Amino acid sequence: QDLFKDDQCRGQVNAVIYCSVLKGYARSRRMDSVWSVWNEMLSRNIEPSIVTFNAMIDACARNAQMEAVPELQAKLKEKGLSPNAITFSTTIKGFCQRGEVKSALSVLDEMRRTANMKPDEIVYNNLLDGCAQGGFMAEGERLLDTMQKEGIVPSSYTLTALVKLMGQAKRPDRAFSLVEEISQKYGFKPNSHVYGGLIQACVGVRDHTRAMQIFDLMAQRQMQMDSRAWQALLRMTMGARNHKQAIRICGVVMGAPTNDGSRSVVSLCRAEDDAFIKETLKAIAQAGGEPAASASFLLKHVNEQGPRPAGGPVTRRALARNGNANRR
Repeated sequence: QDLFKDDQCRGQVNAVIYCSVLKGYARSRRMDSVWSVWNEMLSRNIEPSIVTFNAMIDACARNAQMEAVPELQAKLKEKGLSPNAITFSTTIKGFCQRGEVKSALSVLDEMRRTANMKPDEIVYNNLLDGCAQGGFMAEGERLLDTMQKEGIVPSSYTLTALVKLMGQAKRPDRAFSLVEEISQKYGFKPNSHVYGGLIQACVGVRDHTRAMQIFDLMAQRQMQMDSRAWQALLRMTMGARNHKQAIRICGVVMGAPTNDGSRSVVSLCRAEDDAFIKETLKAIAQAGGEPAASASFLLKHVNEQGPRPAGGPVTRRALARNGNANRR
């Protein structure tokens, strides 16, 4: 507004400047301001570019207003512009986030019909995420098949979405086979998110044995584990009143010393997970019996170590250094 009041600057205000403001409001989840700025730009006869339209579609996707996208697409054509790969991928992502997988698949079909447009890995991964959220197992399998036929190499991100999809479908066997098949075929090692998904898939069908096998594998490889995965495993273990196993899980994720003074692997948990660990250990200690002493020992360790910084790359690197020093 100040630029418009300045005679020397008024002519420099263009779609690029407006686009920056639109993105700022979109990321602040202030959609009323997004539409206000958009309408003001049009009223000032400042022509939006394809980048501006993509920013508006992204704003709708971020703020669950995908119902406004068709009008934006009509305006785009009215301005004589053509959608690009970002236009299609952003629209697909927005529909997937809303759980509207069929709408997203329709956009994919439109993208394929558009000259010089080819879906990439990001588009397929967004679609697989949407299938996982909505439980569209058959569609997910078809997308994986199409993706590979088109020569697009799946990644750990792709596997994470597929494992989540198979976990929701209560098909952990298929999840395990997909991880083995794809990682071997394309020569990469699944990351921690894939393994965390496998743990949750096993928990979903109460398969404690395989869940613990993956947990132990991650511990051996010192992989940072998603809290949702090990907490789901710990809840299942506590539900089965397997307190010895629960103590072992707590010790591993904390990187805590054991009763004999040795140390476990590098900590897998974050400072914000301490409350959950303490609650679990207190429950075991109060239950009495043989595991109570071990639970009290670990609980003492948690209390003595004091507040830790929130989880992050620096914290994880420091923990890794500590773990290496302990092994030496």
